[in-house]
Order: sequence, then structure tokens, then C-alpha cells
Amino acid sequence: MGVLLNLDYWPNQYDPVDADKAMVNPSTRAALIRAQVTLAAHFAASPGHRVALEFRSEPHCVPTSGPNSWPPIQLATWKAVRQVAPRLPLVLTGCRAVIDKVVALDPTPYLGDPNIIWSFHYYDFFSGQEFQKLRSVPFPPRPDLANSVGAMNQMVPTATAAGNPRIAAQLKSYLTTDGGSATMQRKIDSVAEWARHYGIPASHVSMNEWAPVLTNRPESQAIRPDELRWIATLRGDAEQHGFSWAYWTLPIQDLNYDPSTKFFRKDTQTALGLGQ
Repeated sequence: MGVLLNLDYWPNQYDPVDADKAMVNPSTRAALIRAQVTLAAHFAASPGHRVALEFRSEPHCVPTSGPNSWPPIQLATWKAVRQVAPRLPLVLTGCRAVIDKVVALDPTPYLGDPNIIWSFHYYDFFSGQEFQKLRSVPFPPRPDLANSVGAMNQMVPTATAAGNPRIAAQLKSYLTTDGGSATMQRKIDSVAEWARHYGIPASHVSMNEWAPVLTNRPESQAIRPDELRWIATLRGDAEQHGFSWAYWTLPIQDLNYDPSTKFFRKDTQTALGLGQ
């Protein structure tokens, strides 16, 4: 694959189209499907099919059923695109690209199409700790920390606890029952089982977005070994099943970015298996 183009669109001062609302509105949805068809026709004319088109990175989940839900919208878009680009590689997924929604999909209508890549994303409690405004949550999770008031207070700042009263319980759940490598492997295994059930080759499944979203801060540097273990563990689970992957990063801000080389830090490269 040369390039994977994802048509993402979010409302701002220049473009008021909110993709989540637009896709469940029949008139604006028709316009967005026409846009996909236009792009597909353009790339289908390119030699070698070096571009894959992804309809939505993390499609909306509401409503969860009916003609305005994502599965029939995706099917309608696929049918329209295949009229002008019968062999262009396409990337399909479930609601918000989360694993549970992907494996709940019925891919039967697409099984005769050999140029589909099924995508899922992987983020969990550890990888989202900066978004949750936590500090130095470890990986693998340590159950003993759940019973330590000092450790819990260190990981959950006062302002975070005040703004999210449930966060301490969620952190304890991660530390004690739901955050280790067994949980990660079980989730990746469920994708593999889904693919095998429908005869989808592993090479047509991609963990298309995943990362511990941590910026380069003292708190992040403190758990650098934990982050590298998380990266290596999840990558290994995906590769064990033959899945491809695309690592998500924000250059310059990212803990894994080396500004001198404009690439991943050496220890991140090792965790990602690059250059081996």
C-alpha cells in the first residue's frame, strides 16, 4: 500500500458540516456519498491502485439500528463506489472502529469483494490516561496499587477526581481485573475469530489506529518503560494473527518522537519491531 486516504471532516469556522450529523441526514448523506464516489473514480484511474479509500475513520454509532445507522450507510456507499471503482482497495469498519462493533458486523454482502481491508482501532485505559487527566498509570497493571491510598492519589489528581467521580473506580478496575496483556490478547483474538468465521484473510484485517496517547512530559517520561511494554505487547498480538497495523502519532508533541531525526525514538522503533 502506498497511501490510505481517510475522508474525515469535522465542523469548524470554515466548514460547518458535522460528519456525525450529516451521515444520518438523508440529504447531506447523499452528498457525502457522492464525494466518496468522486474520489474513488479519481483514484481508480491511477495506475497500480496505490491508494486505498476509507469511508470514515471512526463512524458515528447513533442511531444503532435502522436505515440511518452506520452498517446500511456503509453498504450503500460501497455499492455506489463499486459502480465507478470496481477494484479500488477500500477500508471498512464498524461504529467508531471499536472492536466490539467491528466483530458485530455481518460482512457477508462484501465477501465476494477481494479488495476490502477491515479496520479496527485499539485504545484502552492505559493508552488514554493523558486524555483522562491521570498520571503515571503503570503497564502491566499492578493490583497492589489499587489498595494504596497514596498511589491512587498520585495517579488521580484532585482536580481529575472532582471532575470525574467515577475515575477512581475505573482505575481500580484497570489495576485489578481489566487492563493486562490477557485482556488485550482476548480482544485481538476476537477479531481473528470473526475473520476466520467469515473466511476473511488475516492480510485483509488491519489494526488501523492504535497508540498510547502520551505527550512528552515529566509524568510520561516516568512511565516510559511501561509505555514501551504496552506498544510491544499489542503489536505482537496483532502480528501473531497476521494483521497489519498503522501506528497513530502526533509528531513533535508525542513522547515517541525524536525531533533530531524526525522519526520514532530508537526505543520506540524497537518496541514497534522496525528495522528487525
